[in-house]
Amino acid sequence: MTETSLLAWIDQQILTLPEFTNCWLTESDSGICRIQGLALHGDILVSVESYDSANVRITLDYRQGDRRLVLALFKNLPRDTGRRLPATKQPKTVWWKKFAYCLQNLLGEETEEGFLITHSAIESALECTSDEYSDAIVKILELTDIRRCIDNPSIENCYSKEHVEQYLQEYPNPKVIIHRGRKVRLPHRLCVKTSAVTTLHIHYVWDGRLDKHIIGWIDAFTEC
Repeated sequence: MTETSLLAWIDQQILTLPEFTNCWLTESDSGICRIQGLALHGDILVSVESYDSANVRITLDYRQGDRRLVLALFKNLPRDTGRRLPATKQPKTVWWKKFAYCLQNLLGEETEEGFLITHSAIESALECTSDEYSDAIVKILELTDIRRCIDNPSIENCYSKEHVEQYLQEYPNPKVIIHRGRKVRLPHRLCVKTSAVTTLHIHYVWDGRLDKHIIGWIDAFTEC
């Protein structure tokens, strides 16, 4: 089975399998397709790599809640197709998803670091094509220290007044997400320059009930 025929086969499966009602397939790049739909916890990304005209390898990236659907999709895969077993670990061959993967890794540290990375943040980060994201991660990690300085004015503060005011600034028309069944407004924004023309916007809010920052949305602004 070739790369082209495999993508066509996946498309046909989505149209016929009842588990994928209200789902569809979009192709975002050569060898990469994205399964989207109302029935999914998040996008299912399928990376297809060709070794020769007849052999391909499939790598999947999906939310744990969609594992049942992924298994239903690929249980009918033709036996002559080389494949890797479905796994929740992210493929490392697609450069433009690195920032999203880094955010996903931070999910395991949310309790210690005092912030919460939502799935909407990860999904939106997948749309950002910049691979220069180290400064963005540093900014996210800074949030905990800045909040500690605000809550405990007596401790040594290494941040300037302007820096803290920028942290507290509320922007007009904030992003709003649904997280764990609750509507969350994200009035604050970290702006991180990642290139001469591109700035990442990291939308967040301090949640006093959780005693954490909620990182809820990532988008990129490009100057013409």
